[in-house]
Amino acid sequence: MKVMYLIWSLGYGGAEKMLLSLASEHGPGVEPLVCCLDDVGCHAHHLVDRGIKVIPLNKKRGFDISVLGKLRNIVRDERVDIINSHLWSANLYARLLKCFVSVPVVVDEHNVDLWKKWYHFAIDRLLAPKADGYIFVSQAVREFYRMNVPGALRKHKVIYNGIDLTPFRQGGDIRGDLLAHFSALADARLLVNVGRLVEAKDQAELVRITRTLVDKGYNVYTLIVGDGPLRGELEREVAATGMQSRVWLTGSRDDVPLILKSCDLFVLPSRWEGLPLVILETMCAGTPPVFYDVGGTAEFVRDGEDGIKVPAGNTEAILAALERLLSSQGEIDRLADNFRQRGMEGCDTVQMVRAYERLFFDMLESNKTGAR
Repeated sequence: MKVMYLIWSLGYGGAEKMLLSLASEHGPGVEPLVCCLDDVGCHAHHLVDRGIKVIPLNKKRGFDISVLGKLRNIVRDERVDIINSHLWSANLYARLLKCFVSVPVVVDEHNVDLWKKWYHFAIDRLLAPKADGYIFVSQAVREFYRMNVPGALRKHKVIYNGIDLTPFRQGGDIRGDLLAHFSALADARLLVNVGRLVEAKDQAELVRITRTLVDKGYNVYTLIVGDGPLRGELEREVAATGMQSRVWLTGSRDDVPLILKSCDLFVLPSRWEGLPLVILETMCAGTPPVFYDVGGTAEFVRDGEDGIKVPAGNTEAILAALERLLSSQGEIDRLADNFRQRGMEGCDTVQMVRAYERLFFDMLESNKTGAR
């Protein structure tokens, strides 16, 4: 079975990281191919090094009808059996492509997409029948699309994301190095957030939270790991709050597992989410999260057992939760032990990949039966 994955690019981001894992870990009988609407992105080499073909389509600005011709030719020349698309632009082109090819198209929805306007949903509703199936990464994402694009639930499945557990099974941490960066003493507490610097993640909220905690006398330092279009805006927020010595914008890092294991608490102030991969990573690292209740995070984190859930956008509530934990190392340790044990049990990439493979094979078999 040859699977063609379609995405904007293999750059930084949770969906991109998930697709890298998915395409890399297929078992015998599955041959992946990745098409990128834009260029291939900075992480494409991880697939190319494994012998997996990655094709850039170099889409022009705006709607580029030539992309459909390119994709149709790739499906024919590569003898593609099934198409799986990820994120808005790729999902749009994949469903339009269905007008010109007969192979099944499976659409992945990764987020509670509050950014979408009425016309995005109108297009989604119009094109929903073109997809042969939908995959949602959490129940929260499924519910969001049930309300806004009910046709997407005609044939669907919820498949939770997975991550590579290998880095989390290895020992070691870099806490000493992180404290040294801040010139902080050993009794300091480290807060961390990992994610793209985009509107949905709202890391500026974490900068303001850090300012408040410091003003209240807590010896906290914050790492914000990742990069993105709002980096300049976030740098200005750090300067405006006077947190240059307390908040470190690390940029993208390759040692995220070590960073997570070296910090005390993970803070997720996102405005909207699907199921952030970093929550699975915090599980395996044993770093308890304090998070706004958005998207599918609460489907993995048991409130009061593994982490602390607070109402979305309630700054006072998230501050209160952080103050309670920062005042009790025993409570942090209890949450961390619970979280780590559950993470190693249920977050493996292999489980996710096998679920996708079963769905793809079942869909191909159904397609053959329907064609008889």
